[in-house]
Amino acid sequence: MLSLAGVLDLRRAWELHLSNDAAAAFLGGSPTDVPDHYREASPAERSIPQATQKLIHGTADDSVPYEISQNYTAKKKKAGEHVELITLPNIGTLKSSIPAPQSGSRWKTHLSSLTRH
Repeated sequence: MLSLAGVLDLRRAWELHLSNDAAAAFLGGSPTDVPDHYREASPAERSIPQATQKLIHGTADDSVPYEISQNYTAKKKKAGEHVELITLPNIGTLKSSIPAPQSGSRWKTHLSSLTRH
């Protein structure tokens, strides 16, 4: 699994009201209203023991706080899962940091190297 500043904890996203309460809109309510939806959809609440998980997150991201990836990594490592957090110091939202398609071959090579075991 490769995550680029992913919203890996939907309960935390709900608590922080990320993207105008997108988690509640997507899942049909709050964690209190639809707890099963959060358990089923949130990677933080799912066991992923077989996958190698690589997370890439900038510390200055103002859309998805870096703490979500930090806390996810700590929780999953404690559970014995294979998680690596690649921290990009002073980098903001990754969607503005991804290179244009014309530079894609170098970017694809870099991403491909990240996903190898």
